[in-house]
Amino acid sequence: MQHLTGTSQGHSDLTWSESAYLRFRPDKSISIEAAIEWHRWLQDLMILLTDSDYRLEWPEVWWGKHNCTLYFQWLASKAERPRLYACPTNFPKLRDNFGTLFETWLAVRDKYGPGVYNYLGTRRGMQLYTENQFIMLVSGLESFHRAKYGDEPKSRSASAKLDKIVDRQRPPMWLLGSRSKSR
Repeated sequence: MQHLTGTSQGHSDLTWSESAYLRFRPDKSISIEAAIEWHRWLQDLMILLTDSDYRLEWPEVWWGKHNCTLYFQWLASKAERPRLYACPTNFPKLRDNFGTLFETWLAVRDKYGPGVYNYLGTRRGMQLYTENQFIMLVSGLESFHRAKYGDEPKSRSASAKLDKIVDRQRPPMWLLGSRSKSR
């Protein structure tokens, strides 16, 4: 409980807040750039888990023997903190498996990189024209498809596909034959 206050008029306010923290300790020291990347990867996962583009707090890092807040450039979000009743994820239930979930997220992100990046680009709280959002989503789907199935066409050649499309556009032969007889 954060605080409980009362007034002389008999009214009282109760504010209850819950927060979580994540402690990441790599096996060896990492650069500032790497720390920023890890923070961004976690931010992207939070977008998916909370269905919100609320920004995480600035990360705290150890610099020698000092605990410091790491500031870096990023796009500011005007989103409010996700509310418990509006958040699709139950974080206390994820607590024991969060490390595995995060590792899986990193593997999916590595495998489907551009597709994931394009999708999350539509969710990061930036104002986009509808056309740009559509293009990013279509481009993301194409990237997912290429990552899953590769760049090579399956079994049919391009000329076979083209012949099939052209055949669909031609009127049936019996229709052509009846026209020539009536003239």
